[in-house]
Amino acid sequence: MSVISDEQMKQLSDLLGQVYTKVKDAVGDASTPGSATFESESLGRYAASSLPIEGIVSGFVPTIPVDTAYITIGSGVVRYDDSNSNSSQIDVPVSRTFQYGFDATCRYGVVAVLQRSELGQSITAVRTALGTALTSGVSTQVEVSDVTSLSGYTPPFFLQIGAENIEIYAVDGSGNALISPSYNGGTPTLSHGIGDTVYVNKPVTPRLLVGMPVPQAYSTDVATTFAYYPPVPSADYIPIARGIVRNPNTVSVARTPELFAIEDLRVLVDVPDSANFTAQESQLINNALGMFKVAVSYQTGFGTPKDVLESLRTWSDQETQDTFPNYWNDRPFSPVETYLRGESFWGISRLEFGDDFKQLYYDSYSTELLTTLAIFRGDIFGGDQTYGSPPSNLSGTFSVQTNPVLGNLSYGRWTYRVTAVTASGESSPSSAVSIDILQSAGSLNSVILSWDAVSPAPLYYHVYRIGSEAYRFIEHRLTAPGDVTGTTYTDTGNTLGTMVRRGLIMMGRTLSSPTRLVLYVPPMTGQFNDFMGGGSLTSTYTDADTVTQNEMVVTVYGIKDDGTIGGPHVVTIPKGTARSTKFSIGGQYDEYVGLSDVSVAPGSDLTLLAGSVSWSPYDLFTIQNV
Repeated sequence: MSVISDEQMKQLSDLLGQVYTKVKDAVGDASTPGSATFESESLGRYAASSLPIEGIVSGFVPTIPVDTAYITIGSGVVRYDDSNSNSSQIDVPVSRTFQYGFDATCRYGVVAVLQRSELGQSITAVRTALGTALTSGVSTQVEVSDVTSLSGYTPPFFLQIGAENIEIYAVDGSGNALISPSYNGGTPTLSHGIGDTVYVNKPVTPRLLVGMPVPQAYSTDVATTFAYYPPVPSADYIPIARGIVRNPNTVSVARTPELFAIEDLRVLVDVPDSANFTAQESQLINNALGMFKVAVSYQTGFGTPKDVLESLRTWSDQETQDTFPNYWNDRPFSPVETYLRGESFWGISRLEFGDDFKQLYYDSYSTELLTTLAIFRGDIFGGDQTYGSPPSNLSGTFSVQTNPVLGNLSYGRWTYRVTAVTASGESSPSSAVSIDILQSAGSLNSVILSWDAVSPAPLYYHVYRIGSEAYRFIEHRLTAPGDVTGTTYTDTGNTLGTMVRRGLIMMGRTLSSPTRLVLYVPPMTGQFNDFMGGGSLTSTYTDADTVTQNEMVVTVYGIKDDGTIGGPHVVTIPKGTARSTKFSIGGQYDEYVGLSDVSVAPGSDLTLLAGSVSWSPYDLFTIQNV
């Protein structure tokens, strides 16, 4: 019997992964609401008159205030990981700045939620001490003696010093906690001395998930039947309420969105009462739950997805004379029309297992299958990048405005890069900087950027922006030639710019466990004469299917298991690199679960055409786990 094809393996693994995920989600665990295990555990605790594992205990009542640009979430108590956390009443703005020019009659759905990762942080307060004194109305940052105490907290969080609870919006490279501009103008209200006790904490704060606007014709204007709410994964969020918003704010037209319909989604947990069950009834419930746990243990037995995977792995090892991962990982890239289904990036495709199947394999064997964290190809440069170094030390901060002309950026994460343009062409982009605008800052903000001057001085600089959340992978050039000749730029949010792409990057945590990363120059099969991005070129290289045609310099920043950033790691791919070559990223102790940033620059050994780099469609590399 012959080895099954890549296409057949793709279909089989996808189906097996889907079955596994459905079974796993149904059975669940004690921390997954709605799953059988969670609900049975909750029933057992209820029968024993114990408090529930998690859920909204009281409060968090949603209402529409007089100012319909907000949704009001009342004070409340939520239980998480056997601990209670409190929340004060808060007005959460419903406004977002959308990149595209949606009409004022469009509607979009919003969902108010409690984020489980933040609940985990809210039940723990780390204690440290002030490293330097704070002066009322003057100091703009807080330095603590133990900077590691800040590393586990994602901004915004709070530093409680005596009677003052200072909001922090970022932590700089030196470990200083930067005071939020929305908190007393960015300064403390009281003076504090060196050595004063500091409690690092993250109070429970409801946040808003926002969907894309749709024309009024697609809206029922009734919150319970509106069909275009954003997805709310139960593993990540506890829902509070959802609503419909009209009059969307866009980059091209500044508007004040209006919340006009809401639906209460709260599910209050049952508070146990010792009179609910007799001792005999409680014992019968515990017996039934014990039988349920025995039944659940059979999910890994004969005929289950794990059993099928073991049979498939054994069969594959025998047929290919190689291990399952070694054979099926690192499949060659082919023209996109080779596969009916599969991973694709701008005219190329290959076999890569889906997330569900990868999770099945990891849960079964504690081993990661190959995951592509990034794909870059020569033609993404557009064939016009030549000489020069990118700007360095790009940094930025946000400023709250009252006039949309001065600042029209809503809260969220906005990411920027800068390039330098010389007479020879445009440099590669700088390392990215991300600016997190707080919820409390509202929807009228500007971002002020600065960077180090490039020498010799370029003709001008270009500024690029990657939008928040739904627009994370769409990058726009904000500036026109000659707009920026200095080393600062203020983004008011009123310029959409020109959309560009630099490559496909899976940002954030991607892997289940930390591992080494490699930069891989993959093998290619088939002809790639016509391709997207750099226009239509004809392959003139006789060895284009075996080696790269230009030198590329890659800078990689990885995400560690604890959420911190590692790097930069610089890897040079020499011109003429043979296919299937792998370059290690970092040293033996540099292990990552994802990517924070990747930038690519042309090297010095280049094939030039009229002063520009003649990129080949075969100048391709990926970043993968080992």
